[in-house]
Amino acid sequence: MTKNCEKLCRDAKFCVSTILYFTLIAPVSTQAHAVSVCKKDVCVQVEVVSKDEDLQRGLQGRDVLADHHGMLFVFKSDGFYRFWMKDMRFPIDMIWIDRQHHIVTIAPSRLPCVQDPCPVYEPSGQARYCLEASDGFALKNQLKTGDLLEFKGI
Repeated sequence: MTKNCEKLCRDAKFCVSTILYFTLIAPVSTQAHAVSVCKKDVCVQVEVVSKDEDLQRGLQGRDVLADHHGMLFVFKSDGFYRFWMKDMRFPIDMIWIDRQHHIVTIAPSRLPCVQDPCPVYEPSGQARYCLEASDGFALKNQLKTGDLLEFKGI
């Protein structure tokens, strides 16, 4: 990318912007088609995970989560699925959702765990999904318990 950047542009600011886009702003999702979770016209583009190893790893080890991007955990059945912030590098909002796509619980601005034992977060009721979104997403978009979300592309 460095050679292409040098060849395509003379302006160093443009190169820095391009590099920042591909490292910070480009979506988390590597799926062939876009999948998103929306409340009215506000959407989060998500990477969907449902395999056991992906459910356990989640966003661990990643450096950043761009605005309006996230990860949707899809479980095989309803349950009280618990999450922690071990090996996380940035804060997130956790939003548990039931099988009818209503918000069950919101855990806003959960910080990375810095020492054991790590706090564990769980929903107040049974959930089928958990959406991990960028820190402050729920507050900024006025999400609340009971809101109906739309899943697009699933």
